[in-house]
Order: sequence, then C-alpha cells, then structure tokens
Amino acid sequence: MSPLANISVVIPVFNSSEKMLNGVDSICSQTLLPKEIIIIDDASNDDFMANYKKCIDKLKLYSIDLILIKNREQMGPSYCRNRGIFKASNDFIAFLDSDDIWHIDKLKLQMKVMLSNPEVYLSGHFVMYETRPCMVEKNKVKVELTYKKLSKLQCLVKNPLKSASTYMMRRNSNILFNVEQRYAEDYRFLLQHYFSGKQVYILNSVLSYSFKRPFGDTGLSSRIVKMELYELSNYFFLYNNGHIGFWLLFFSCAFSVMKFFRRFCIVIGYKLKYIFL
Repeated sequence: MSPLANISVVIPVFNSSEKMLNGVDSICSQTLLPKEIIIIDDASNDDFMANYKKCIDKLKLYSIDLILIKNREQMGPSYCRNRGIFKASNDFIAFLDSDDIWHIDKLKLQMKVMLSNPEVYLSGHFVMYETRPCMVEKNKVKVELTYKKLSKLQCLVKNPLKSASTYMMRRNSNILFNVEQRYAEDYRFLLQHYFSGKQVYILNSVLSYSFKRPFGDTGLSSRIVKMELYELSNYFFLYNNGHIGFWLLFFSCAFSVMKFFRRFCIVIGYKLKYIFL
C-alpha cells in the first residue's frame, strides 16, 4: 500500500454523489495517498447517503480518514470548500470537484513541487475535458514533472488553472474562497493568492479530468453570462484593493470580454448541433 501523505482532500458535493464515487476511486488509485478526505454535502436531495456508505467501505481498505460535513441548506461550493479548509488537519489541502477525477500521480507530483519550493502557497496544473470516465485511459500514463512560477500576465489574461480540482494549497495561506461568489470563485481564489504576494506555481501536465465542459454544459458552467460578470468583478476587486492600475484593469476586462464572445459562439454552436443532428 502507498504511504499516507500530509494531505487533506476536500470534496464539495451537491446532487452528484454517484459521480463522487469516481472521484474517490481516483484518490484511492493515487501513488501517494492522502491521510484524510473531507466530503461536504451541500444539502443534496439525491441518494447521497447510500453512495457515501460505499465511500466508507472503499476507504477502510486504505486506512484513509473520512469526514462528512452536512449543510442544512445549499450554500454553494465556496462555502463548502471553506468548511473543508477549517476542518482539515493536515498541512496541505487539495480540492476535488465531485464530477472530476485525478491522474494517478497527481498528489505525488504536486506534493513534490510544494515540498521543494516552500515559498509556494498554491499550485495547480492542466485539466482535460472528457465525455465519460471510461475514456480516460491517459489516467495511468506516466508524466514528466516540469513546472514554473505563474506571471502576472498569465494570471490576468489566461487563468491557466481552470478548475479548483487542480489546486493544492498550504493550510497556513490564510486565504479562503469568497462565499458570496457562485461563479469564477476559484479564479478569485487564485488571484488573491498571487496578488497577496504568495507565489503560485503551475505543473505543465494534465493531472485532472472533468466530464463537464468548462462552459455551455449543465450546472454552473452553463450560465456563461453570469460567469463573465463575476470574472469582471474579480478584476475590479483587484483594482479596488490597489493590486492593479486602471490600464491593467481596462486591458484585463477587454480581453475577458473578447473571450466571452468566443465562448458564446461555441455555446450557440453546441445548441445548433443538438437541434440539427
């Protein structure tokens, strides 16, 4: 059995407990296992408890501590992740959305980067979008470890860490997700780390897989207009707190709007495809 690492994994779940089982399976397949998994049920009304009991049975085989937190009402992913951060008992915290899975070396490679670079408070990596879990044969392909420090331009223009499922943070970073934000909250989390002076690194490998398109699909990502408005609000947050000046605000917003129109056209293309095919 793989050794247990000083890592807590936080998984927010809302009406996706069946998909959550795939995520837990991908954790149990890690070449470096975490000591703790914290699942936050955001007032789901699906068959959550039946699937949670399957997680209990699975994790008994690996000696991984499993903690359940239940919200009385739906509070959103930011609130759930923050509850997980407060509950975590390990020095490093990794996040996994309930409908995503990880490459088998994700924790080992990311932990190596964090331990080798004590100045890094947040790290992430690339994510690939697939149609269903059985398609992810790449999950077992060995990857090379290369990484780099994110630049200001990358943070503002590209947002290379597309999903919270790529994040690993130090618990003592003292930065939380914005609970008032239901969209682009993971991007705000990244920006707050970078512009508070905490270094952010990216691993140049695909180490997680999502089965929901980043926009134009079901769930939060289908509401691309609200996503765009919240992305713009992130830039105004930086501007109002003195992290960027007016012209960098203008440039970031302009580029964001250009990306929005591209996303909008892609979504229209999806809808036309479903209508005519």
